[in-house]
Amino acid sequence: MWFERADWRLVVALGWLVIFALIVLVASRIESSRFDLSVALLAFTWYLLSLVTLPFYYYRAWRRVVTIPNDWVHIAWTSVETLFVVVVLAGMTVLFFAPS
Repeated sequence: MWFERADWRLVVALGWLVIFALIVLVASRIESSRFDLSVALLAFTWYLLSLVTLPFYYYRAWRRVVTIPNDWVHIAWTSVETLFVVVVLAGMTVLFFAPS
């Protein structure tokens, strides 16, 4: 089944690319005083999906440490990836929920 074999990092990254492209297209056609709620809801939904799927991906990556022969490289790379994703998701959380 394709769902089990999907590279979720790629799916999440392409999803954010689509959302940013939609924001650019919608924002260029409306006045600056009006904000399109549908694009904001789409971005917030994708944000929630990112919060759900990425921890599962990294949980599986950390579980693979015992089966990989060069485990120190895997640990270093997964640590950097995990750190960056936590920082990005925390930054997005601040952007979504900080008062404007």
